[in-house]
Amino acid sequence: MSGLALWEVLVPTVSNKGKPFRTRHHRAWDEQVRRIAGGLTVLSAARGQWLSPEGDLFSERMLPVRIVC
Repeated sequence: MSGLALWEVLVPTVSNKGKPFRTRHHRAWDEQVRRIAGGLTVLSAARGQWLSPEGDLFSERMLPVRIVC
């Protein structure tokens, strides 16, 4: 893997307004990443948390995706 790096992208499963992204949307995203990087690894869903600048706690489900490029 000389010169290559492993990246992990946390892909959200819902929009900022709480509307779930459809499987079709995720498949199109996967296809685009495959065209750019040659492949990807989608891991099991995970739950993340983050604080807004105002101190509000957000908890959301996301898909960890690993890409070598």
